[in-house]
Amino acid sequence: MTLRTLLTVLLLLPAAAHAGLVDDMAAFERVFIPALALTNQPKQPAEQVEQALRRLNASWPGFRGRFSKEPALAAAASRTDRALAQAQALLAQGKRAEAHDALEGVRLAFFEARRGAGIELYVDRLTEFHDVMEGLVKLAESAASPAQTRAALDQASALWRRAEEARFDAALFGFDEAKYELLRKRIAAEREILGALEQALGRGDGAETRALAGRLKSGFAQIYVMFGDFGAG
Repeated sequence: MTLRTLLTVLLLLPAAAHAGLVDDMAAFERVFIPALALTNQPKQPAEQVEQALRRLNASWPGFRGRFSKEPALAAAASRTDRALAQAQALLAQGKRAEAHDALEGVRLAFFEARRGAGIELYVDRLTEFHDVMEGLVKLAESAASPAQTRAALDQASALWRRAEEARFDAALFGFDEAKYELLRKRIAAEREILGALEQALGRGDGAETRALAGRLKSGFAQIYVMFGDFGAG
């Protein structure tokens, strides 16, 4: 199968009439993801984190002008106004983790808005997995009952299958052949970890379950940031 075939745009049918809007949303995600990711990394130099947020704030008015015209995205645009102002103020106070939490609201706002409008970007499949995966990690770390952890694992596994099956337009996220091949390897590695988690749970190996949950989370982060543009500008 060729790269052209593999990287077909994955959108629900109603989105066909919003092709230009989809391009804009993908472009926004590419600027948004670096700010979201870097505010969640305590060891990153402050200047890099601040630069990512400045870049997001600088680009937002142009995106907002387009998004606010779409009824399905208007509420998400208003929520983003508040979240960006809050994140900027928090980062200025040295509250990086709190700034990250403010930006998380933006991620969820657009995820929910697109879902409500019947439009899907590939990053939405990552988002739906992320929240379940976070719950799974917490259960593993807290030594919750095997039944609870297995239920969360089953849900995460099903959602990751959706991520494995998804296709997207390479141009929307700046992927070339090499980057796409790396993505496929990282997606396959997450599946291997999910399988190993199932085995560790079956053995009742709490230490291995916790270690694998941590690897699942870090592996996911490596995949998610691939959809951001971390270049200067």
